[in-house]
Amino acid sequence: MKPQAKDMLVRYFVMAYALSWLVFVPLALDHQGIIDLLPHTRYRASWIELVHALGGFGPLLAAVLVLRWNGTPAQRSWYRAAYASGRMSATSWLLAFSPLGLFALAWVAAMLFAGGIDLHQAFRAQGVVDTTTLAIWVVPLFTYGFGEEAGWRGFALPILHRHRSPLRATLVLGTLWALWHLPLFFYRFAFGAGTAIGFLLGVLSGALLLTALYNRARGAMLATSCWHLTWNLVSTIDKNGFLSAFMSTVVMLVAVVLLIRPGRLSSPHGPVTFPMP
Repeated sequence: MKPQAKDMLVRYFVMAYALSWLVFVPLALDHQGIIDLLPHTRYRASWIELVHALGGFGPLLAAVLVLRWNGTPAQRSWYRAAYASGRMSATSWLLAFSPLGLFALAWVAAMLFAGGIDLHQAFRAQGVVDTTTLAIWVVPLFTYGFGEEAGWRGFALPILHRHRSPLRATLVLGTLWALWHLPLFFYRFAFGAGTAIGFLLGVLSGALLLTALYNRARGAMLATSCWHLTWNLVSTIDKNGFLSAFMSTVVMLVAVVLLIRPGRLSSPHGPVTFPMP
């Protein structure tokens, strides 16, 4: 890897972690009772959701800042062009919103084998009881769907592609992506070895699917951003129930296929790479 590419990548990951953890760590300390970040009022849970949503901008801001400070005009132009909707084919659009189809399949499976799902109860279990709490619940879905993809796939992956196969690039990125979530285990996720292993496998599976989608869409960032957003949506609705388990299993099975046939991680045009001088 050229020195410029390596330097940009290292700076990117350091900044992505730092910017997001500036949000995650105080929330974790607050949850553990070490500090009082927010007042204990009836709106506390809503404010925590909104503060948490800011963490999703870390990967995006890191990419923008590294490009501003160390990128060339051509690189910045390439990055902006990745969001042009005209780059998306009909197939890419369908794949981008495929989690909605997976949710429909999981819903049918739940009706057949689990007696159906009470969506009203599923939302209430997450504190969604009116339009205000629904709006607050939706905000992180957008900030993480678009904020993360603008960095992980939009910036880091094409640099990793320059001197690594899509599979190796994905495993490196997926591992760093999973570790980025570490503080969330102290305030948002259940803490335990089983949960951590399952989460790591889930992130690596998602990383494999997103690499395949990114390359098949020829670097069109709306493809992975919309997939990430819709996946966050459908997997969070019943996050500890049948629907989430069913959909996660399907994603992992697809990931196994991609591991067995890593050529599918790329496209006939080859992997998308970041332009270097």
